[in-house]
Amino acid sequence: MNLFYRFSILTSIVFLLGLMAWIKESHAASFNCAKKRSILEIIICADPNLSALDSEVSEKYFTLKSLSSGTQNPKILTEQRKFLQDRLKVCPIPFKPTLSDEESGQIIVCLKGYYTLRIATLKKEIANQEGQVRENIPKTTSTVVSTNQAVGNMPEAESKAIPTNQSIPPKSETTLPQCDQSIIAKKYYVASCITHGMEIGKKSDMLQDAESKMNSERKQIDCSPDSLDRVHAAANSAAERIISSGMISSLMDFGDAITIECNKAATTSLK
Repeated sequence: MNLFYRFSILTSIVFLLGLMAWIKESHAASFNCAKKRSILEIIICADPNLSALDSEVSEKYFTLKSLSSGTQNPKILTEQRKFLQDRLKVCPIPFKPTLSDEESGQIIVCLKGYYTLRIATLKKEIANQEGQVRENIPKTTSTVVSTNQAVGNMPEAESKAIPTNQSIPPKSETTLPQCDQSIIAKKYYVASCITHGMEIGKKSDMLQDAESKMNSERKQIDCSPDSLDRVHAAANSAAERIISSGMISSLMDFGDAITIECNKAATTSLK
């Protein structure tokens, strides 16, 4: 081992020790930054936003475990372990004495995207579990009295003023709300953006699932058709802007990257 190489290693060690001292008091929820053991943990602790994402993943994971039944916990644990193990596969760290600012920045951006996707998955699973809990709560029964029954129990003078056999008319399309600028439409916006991004990127293997998701989200939104068409058009424009501007990181899977960027666009566009 030559003198220059030894000096490079020594410089790296000194840098890492200094970085460890600088963030000695900071903590991420899944581990103690003062007792970090790997370069990955050092990178997480060095970036406040990434550290916050690490904390949120841990928080959501334990929330999901608390809501789930015992039979589901092994599956949840396996998925969390896979997420942790795959971090360096998705966002590899070069094995070298020092990393440039550009290399460190790319790794941090990649990890932020990877953590954001995990948080979205955990939130969805938590919502599903909360829905199952509500379904299991016994429902109270109530007696429904028809208009005719109510009128029959009233004095004749009062009953003549109340028309019988009335029904509430179904909501027509003209009375549906305009929600193209509402957060209600966010899921449909994101799904439309992802679908168009798949079309532009010629990702035919993922396009069918994306279209199915988009159509499903549209059916669930109680908004006027012209309002939803505007959401769809805005999402398509966002997808075109994302692809043409080169915002898709080469460090990430295309599907993951377009999902992150479309969520960002929806947050900006929908109030």
